[in-house]
Amino acid sequence: MLWPATARAQSLPVRIAATTSDGGAEPLYALDGGFFSKEGLDVSMTVFTQTSAQSVAAIIGGAVDVGVVDLIQVGNAYNSGFPFAFFAGGFEYSSEAPTTIFCVAKTGRIRSAKDLEGQTVAVNGFGTIQELSLREWIRKGGVDLASVNFVEMPPSATAVAVERGTVAGAMISEPFLSSVGDGVMRLASAFDACAPHFYVNCWVAGRDWLTKNPETARRVRAAAYETARWANQHHDETAPILAKYLKLDAATMQHMARATFGSALDPAKMQPVLDLAWRYKALKKQLSAADLSARV
Repeated sequence: MLWPATARAQSLPVRIAATTSDGGAEPLYALDGGFFSKEGLDVSMTVFTQTSAQSVAAIIGGAVDVGVVDLIQVGNAYNSGFPFAFFAGGFEYSSEAPTTIFCVAKTGRIRSAKDLEGQTVAVNGFGTIQELSLREWIRKGGVDLASVNFVEMPPSATAVAVERGTVAGAMISEPFLSSVGDGVMRLASAFDACAPHFYVNCWVAGRDWLTKNPETARRVRAAAYETARWANQHHDETAPILAKYLKLDAATMQHMARATFGSALDPAKMQPVLDLAWRYKALKKQLSAADLSARV
C-alpha cells in the first residue's frame, strides 16, 4: 500500500536515521510506504548497518535530526550532557511474539540457568538490552553471575558458535533466529526478565531541535504511529521493504518473527529498561522515563 502525498502549503524537511533491522526499520517502512509524504514531510534518510549508537552520534554531530534509538544509548548520552528526548514510541518487545531468544545446543547439557555456571554465553554487545536481560534471567535462575563469562559476538556468528560449542548459549535475534540449524534449541525468552512488554527503541531528537521544529516533530510522530498501525497488520507488504534494505531472500522473510511497533510513548514500557540498566551499571546515573520524554 502506497499513500499519495498530502497537499500542504509547505513540505517540511527532516533528516532521519534508521538501522538495518526489523526493529530499527520503522522509518524505512514510513518512507517506502508513503507515510512521511502523506504528512507533508520531505525526508532525507540515512541508513546505518550496525547499531543505534551510530544514530546517536549522527544526531549529536548534527548530521541527522531524528533517529530510532534504544533507551540505554540515549540514557548514556543524556547523562553525558546531551539533551535528548524521546517523542514517539517505537519497537516494542512482546513476550507473546519474541524476536530474540536465548538459544543453546540441542545435544548439549544446558537446560536451565543453573547449567550455565562456569560457562560462556554470547550477546551482541556489552551494555545492551540483550546482555542485561540475559544477566537478569541468569540471576533470577539462582546463579552467581560471577561464574558466567559473557562475550560479545556479531549476530551473524551466534548460531554457528552455539552449534559448534564455542559458547554454551547465545542471544539470537531475527533474521538469524528463524534460520538456525537443527543443532540449536530455543531455551528461554530472556527479555522477559526485564519485562513482558517494553520499548526496545523509540523516536528521539535533541530537545533544541524539538523546540525549534514542533510542527515537523508532530508530523514525524503522526507518520510513525500510522506506520506502526499499518506495519503491525501488513507484514506481507513490509517484507519486501525490509528484504530490500537487509538484502534478505524471500524464504528467510517468510519464517521470521516480525517486530511490533507501538503507537504511544508509554513511560511504563520505558522504565523497566532504564531500571535494569541502572541495576547493572550500564547507566552512570539513574533515570526516569520522564527525564527522557518530551511532548510535541
